[in-house]
Amino acid sequence: MGAQQYELCGVIRWRARYVVIASFIVLSPIFLKAGVFFIAMGLDESTSRQAELYLQSQMPAVFILGLLDVDRNFLACFNRTDIAMYC
Repeated sequence: MGAQQYELCGVIRWRARYVVIASFIVLSPIFLKAGVFFIAMGLDESTSRQAELYLQSQMPAVFILGLLDVDRNFLACFNRTDIAMYC
């Protein structure tokens, strides 16, 4: 079924992983200093600090979900979308 280009699917998967990693590296300083940006926009200081702590605590989850999304799309190439239900 399909074009049977499994090697190309793997290449695209690794390229997508590199894009996720590179974009996370670029966005990490923004997440780490989000409180400063919020204060500069005129938000309350305590609220800005709490938002910064929340963003910092969610950074690993955002990274892992980005990689998981890449793997989910990779498995969709093989019509194996049910694997996430078993995990």
